[in-house]
Amino acid sequence: MVVPKEMRCLLHLTGCLKESHFNTPDESTETAVNEIFDSLNSKINEKLDLNFFVRNASGDRCLVSQCFNSVQKLSEEFIDTLKSQVLLGLPLIEVDVAIRFISQISNDDEIKLQAPVLTEKVTPDQTTFHQFEFPIDMLEILSCEAITADKLKQMLITHVEMQRNFQLQFQNGQTGKKSEDVLVPVYPYHFDLSPMQSNKTSSDDKSLYLRIVTEILPVKVKESDQLALKVRENLHEMYGIEKNRPVFRKQNAIKFKPIFSTQLIFDESTTPPPKATATSTVGNYQADSVCETVKGKYAYFHYLQEGMSDSGWGCAYRSLQTVWSWFLLQGYTDKPVITHKEIQQTLHKIGDKPASFVGSSQWIGSFEVSYVLDHHLDITSAFINVQSGDQIVSNAQRIASHFKNHGTPIMVGGGVLAHTICGICYEEDAIESTVKYLILDPHYTGAEELKNIKKKQVYAWKPQSFWKSDSFYNLCLPQKPNIF
Repeated sequence: MVVPKEMRCLLHLTGCLKESHFNTPDESTETAVNEIFDSLNSKINEKLDLNFFVRNASGDRCLVSQCFNSVQKLSEEFIDTLKSQVLLGLPLIEVDVAIRFISQISNDDEIKLQAPVLTEKVTPDQTTFHQFEFPIDMLEILSCEAITADKLKQMLITHVEMQRNFQLQFQNGQTGKKSEDVLVPVYPYHFDLSPMQSNKTSSDDKSLYLRIVTEILPVKVKESDQLALKVRENLHEMYGIEKNRPVFRKQNAIKFKPIFSTQLIFDESTTPPPKATATSTVGNYQADSVCETVKGKYAYFHYLQEGMSDSGWGCAYRSLQTVWSWFLLQGYTDKPVITHKEIQQTLHKIGDKPASFVGSSQWIGSFEVSYVLDHHLDITSAFINVQSGDQIVSNAQRIASHFKNHGTPIMVGGGVLAHTICGICYEEDAIESTVKYLILDPHYTGAEELKNIKKKQVYAWKPQSFWKSDSFYNLCLPQKPNIF
């Protein structure tokens, strides 16, 4: 059995290249950079013994020439596991580059590692000896037919040139403060810019309009560092993207392993707008109706996940975790979603709860949710407070405005069980009779299966009658920070 050549796929090529260089005291860093990369390209073209291996989900490998050659027959098991790897709606082909090259590097104990890319030694004549490791990480959409050793070699050369150009930008001060190092520690990151495109197709196949770009970013620096900020600013300007949300932070990069191993991930496409109920014709809401939802992805946290026995008291904790996941998945933070115990410890630390609260099964509400978001993520929240569920509809326009301008999930607490609002739809001339809310219910205790979740109506559009008229509600509306 062979891999179908006509199959479109994502090719992920990874590996590491090494290079050494003697830097004399009178040599400019720009000259040193060019000499390093010239030597590296020369080795790729002439001296290095390059072998490219396809790796399947089970860790088995085969040479590219064997995997994509119609003569070479491979086991069905290998091909099946290869096809089981999917990313962004396309089969993911993992390729490792193996390089055989005899290094001339000394084993002198005085050489010490300057992580992550540099080993250096200063000789008696003040000549500095450097050994560099260049991370190789490429992602490209192509057909299986195009995957050949020559194609991969050309991709490697292009990738090396990309790293050269980025290092020269550092040396010339184009990314802020001019670098005094020969090479700056960097790593390639991949970003899907298709959400920023306005010319998407009407097809359900999202892979048809994928736009993947690879950019070199500095490592070992905080996102708030001036260097990282300047690099992102340059990228936003280069691609014509507004500087009103994270796009090129490391947390925005394409993930080859999911952030969440248990929770399902939802977005605008998961649940379509509800059916009209009053003044509109049969079908979806009319064109002049209002329908706003959470902007972006969020994880569904609910009772009993990950071995936590929180049924009956942890609903607001779970709603907070869903809200936190939105900020994580949109790149506003790289902090992992907070746990129940960490939530309780935070509320005790800031003086909101006594020490006995930590480790208890006590409820929290929307105000506590806002305290935790503010303390850990520097996120402020607005509030809507109503004395009766009947009054929520009078805030429909404000809720819609929140989703349009901020796009974050809304946590609902109060005198009854907590919920999360993820969308709202209504017709302007008949809000009370047409309004529906997209509710994510943290009280669910079943399996992580979307079909079952929708069957149980724990992630569904609910009418105004969902809210109890004899209960008060506090709606926490987390505000999207103005950062990129």
